[in-house]
Parts: sequence; C-alpha cells; structure tokens
Amino acid sequence: RMDRTMTPAISIIIPHLRELANDKALQIALDCILDNTDIDYELMVEAVATRRDIYPVLNNMAHRARAEWLVFANSDTFMAPGWASALYAARDENAIVTGVIVECGVIGVSHLNYHKNFGVVPEAFRRDEFEAWAASDEALDLFKGQQTHYPRGWYFPCLINKRAFNHAGGFDTSKGHFPFDPLDMVFWDKWASDGKQFRRAPSWCYHLQNLTSEDPERIANRARMA
Repeated sequence: RMDRTMTPAISIIIPHLRELANDKALQIALDCILDNTDIDYELMVEAVATRRDIYPVLNNMAHRARAEWLVFANSDTFMAPGWASALYAARDENAIVTGVIVECGVIGVSHLNYHKNFGVVPEAFRRDEFEAWAASDEALDLFKGQQTHYPRGWYFPCLINKRAFNHAGGFDTSKGHFPFDPLDMVFWDKWASDGKQFRRAPSWCYHLQNLTSEDPERIANRARMA
C-alpha cells in the first residue's frame, strides 16, 4: 500500500501537534489506518510547531500529495474497518465526502456526529468495542438517518478531489488561524456558495475531542470522565 512506484487511490493527510497525549493518540490512529484501510493509500504525517500552523501545513501537504483524492484527518481520530473504501466509493469532483464521527462527549457533540463513549483518553480507547459497534445494524441505521437529514457532515475526516481543493484556493490562511478561526468551515461555506455538493458515506471513525486543549475546565472534565 506504500509502494512508491504506484499512484495511490488516496493521500491521507494528518498534521500532528507534538504533545504526550496526542503522540499516544497518533499511534492508535496509525495502527487503525494500517489495519483498517482497504484501498491503496499514501500516508502523510507532518509535525506542526503550534496550533496556528495547522492550516498552512495542510495546504502544503495537499500540494505535495501524490493521489488524486485527499483525505484530511486528525491525530485523535481512529478509523473503523472499511472507512476508506466507503468514502472512495462516494467520490465526486464536485462533492466533499464525509462519514459519521462518533465522539466521546468530553465537550458538546454536534448533531452531525454521534455521542457514544468508547474512551476519553488514548489509553482507555476500547477499539474492539468501537469496531464491533461500527459494523452493527445500529450504526448502519444511524448512518441512513444522517445521510437523509444531514448530507453535509462534520469537517475532518473528509475526502476531496485534489485538483478541486487547489482550484478552490485551499484553506484561506489570510482569514486567521487555528483554533480561533475555523478555516475548514470557511472553506466549506465557500464550497457551498460555489454550488458544489456534500455527500455522506457509511464510513466510521472515533474522535477523542479536544485532546490537546489547554482549557482547564475541559482538562478537568476529561479527567473526571476517565
């Protein structure tokens, strides 16, 4: 899957902020990608010095990616089996494709995602339990409801055509930086205003939510839940 002589189907792009808990999460994320990615892929992981560097790094990685299709992801998102082929099957140059994100509930869970706790810190992630649930009828029924009512899912992970992403200008870093200015939301709003589409696919991942947050209240809440 990492054969440099072949063009991969997707380039998986992960910016990584070096921090102890985040480093532990990244190891799980990489293990899940290695075990659960069922199409040819290129894996790109690049360290960022600070949170504000994330969007410029994403733009640069997208420019260097070898695949025609990009998957933007995070260090603390853990992919379920079959996640990649599901996104890839729904690909369209005029659409951003998302799956369904399961979140632990350390902070509020968007209506676009699903609240189910499979662990709030990397050490406590119950991977077998999560993967069994992602393959269940309950998960499939949930996806069908999300697909019908919320075709525009959450931001990362997502699949997008590389040419279309670059043509749209990538993430507009003139408008601010992470975490104060969500440039992924800015990009998606522009994508919608240009008349382009969004799709949902039966692709599942688990998100630990705000793992590198420096907010004392959120840190204390995670500690209580753990």
